[in-house]
Amino acid sequence: MNSDDLSRQPLKFGIFDWLETEPRSPSLVLEERLKLLEYADQAGFFCYHLSEHHFTPLSSSPGIFLAAAAQRTRTMRLGPLVYLLPFYDPVRLAQEICLLDHLSLGRLELGIGRGISPIEAAQYNVDFQKGRSIFQEALEIVLDALTKGKVEHDGEHFSYHNIEMHFGPCQQPYPPLWYATTNPDAIPWAARNGINTA
Repeated sequence: MNSDDLSRQPLKFGIFDWLETEPRSPSLVLEERLKLLEYADQAGFFCYHLSEHHFTPLSSSPGIFLAAAAQRTRTMRLGPLVYLLPFYDPVRLAQEICLLDHLSLGRLELGIGRGISPIEAAQYNVDFQKGRSIFQEALEIVLDALTKGKVEHDGEHFSYHNIEMHFGPCQQPYPPLWYATTNPDAIPWAARNGINTA
């Protein structure tokens, strides 16, 4: 695509959000947010991205909320921004990604990251200094699970043998990837790997 083609592309608008439930009722906040997403979907918003943070009043389980949002929207793309890979079992996360992609009928945008909070990492017994290597290894496993349907991995942080995925993602080979970063040095890595940045 050349620059003339890009200048003719319509500008797309999305929403980046976190679910701050204090001091109000979490049930009320979540229902109001789902109603807001219905309106945003009807208004033509392109995408809704939801943060993941732990041990704060902010969104701790983006996948669960996005599953609900998928049932209340029709065209808007939906995605975590980001799944904090060092805090997940990568195979279990790959299964969640596949299910969420199918529940949304192929509207998932897959945000991945290593996390920015040493406090969150410590609560999960994750050595923050090893976060980058855990992230890279977990991402390799998730992408293998999504593309190959089987996981065979023996690494520094994770080990799996002959794990079979019973269904893959709706989008092939997998949903579009996003990487959230404030580090300019991460941009070339994301570009080389075809990953959007935020």
